[in-house]
Amino acid sequence: TVTHSPVLSVSTDLMENTFLHKKLREQGGAYGGGANYNPLTGSYYLYSYRDPHISSTFETFLEGITQIAKGKFTGRDLTEAKLGILQDADAPISPGSRASVAYAYFREGQTKQTREEFRDHLLSVTKEEVKEAVKEKLDPSSGIKATFAGDTLLKNENLGLKIEPI
Repeated sequence: TVTHSPVLSVSTDLMENTFLHKKLREQGGAYGGGANYNPLTGSYYLYSYRDPHISSTFETFLEGITQIAKGKFTGRDLTEAKLGILQDADAPISPGSRASVAYAYFREGQTKQTREEFRDHLLSVTKEEVKEAVKEKLDPSSGIKATFAGDTLLKNENLGLKIEPI
């Protein structure tokens, strides 16, 4: 929903910076990973790539959701997450891209007012809002798991999944 969009956006930065980076990259050996929320579609993604541990990564994603829902982050973490999102939103738009960006805003119904409301709400997001939104909106049992890996890794992970070649 619109009211949860800024909060869920903040939760992605929180999850990446306080939990996923350490668990996936430093401890798990993945080349990269993180979280992403698309307010237009309402889709929340947790991902990793070049990851040698598929099964434990899926567990890490669930643990990340649980940690954020429990409020395992500081006020400073929250502020840094907000600033990270604002930094991306406030990045300059090159002159050659301004028309396509303006059209995308128009097509998606993102008026200047709705973007300002999103920004204002983002700046006022509280720890309690993040905890509640993650508890309410991120139900791990309703998520879809997908992996793209070679046969050897899939067999070694013993995921018990039906493997379909692409």
